[in-house]
Amino acid sequence: MSKNLILEQENQVGWITINRPDQLNALNRETIAELHQALLDFRENANIGVVCITGAGEKAFVAGADIKEFADYTNSEGGALAATGQAILFNYIEQMNKPVIAAVNGFALGGGLELAMACHIRIASSNARMGLPEVSLGVIPGYGGTQRLPQLIGRGRANQLIFTGEMINATQANSWGLVNSVVEPAELKQEVMALAAKILKNAPNALEKAITAVNAGFDDVSQGFNVEIESSIAKLFGQTALYGLPSILGRLLNYLLVPLYTAVFAKPADYGVLSDLYAYVAFLMVLLPLGMETAYFRFIQEAPDPDKVFNNSF
Repeated sequence: MSKNLILEQENQVGWITINRPDQLNALNRETIAELHQALLDFRENANIGVVCITGAGEKAFVAGADIKEFADYTNSEGGALAATGQAILFNYIEQMNKPVIAAVNGFALGGGLELAMACHIRIASSNARMGLPEVSLGVIPGYGGTQRLPQLIGRGRANQLIFTGEMINATQANSWGLVNSVVEPAELKQEVMALAAKILKNAPNALEKAITAVNAGFDDVSQGFNVEIESSIAKLFGQTALYGLPSILGRLLNYLLVPLYTAVFAKPADYGVLSDLYAYVAFLMVLLPLGMETAYFRFIQEAPDPDKVFNNSF
């Protein structure tokens, strides 16, 4: 019995719905473990030929990792988290013996976009928004994002998304090749089922071998995944990541207060020190009491229009 998932079978399609709408379907360790078990069960089920992953509700596919769970991890704990997640979920999906389709409804951010990219095919609703905002928190994607995104959209565009932390809408994601097609939210399931029906007409053994053959062309990036694990959560849970946590609100104070103080009292050489100081003051005054997860998710949840979030992305 899954606590965080809804598992269904329709015809020969196995549906996995991540059911944590209050957390915008954010991934925590428990949910990752449940996803692995569900995939394992569907893998062994001869009556299922295609698997589909989606998120509960219309706001989010998966809005990222559950930040509060790993906020105080040590370097070794962070590295273990990234390595385990890649092995039992993201790489497992990519190497699944049956086609896996991501039905991307709403926000697919951070680990959510990485989950979608691990799937073999991605169909997005028109309200979908996608991005890898990790750099704004002082870390980098840790679940395969730095490897799979360049494979899908090219190195230049991948660099742009990763370096800026910005989100793109479904139309742009489609034009860049990040998703296969875009439909209206009410038509998403129908579109996925229609595609699954076409796939199911083909021999299961041939589909499994096709997945293996396609993946073989990218096997040489395995070292890249190892570098990503070491460079993301494992190495950035120290001082660098700590600087990134207050940076969102710290930037605002920097823009307002530091220039004024510098103009009146300080020498230009002192600016960097003052910038750091105001960033940490913002962290202590605002982010700690509210909780980083609350600040991150409330910004998305209270947006009256997804375009507001898109235009004010981290």
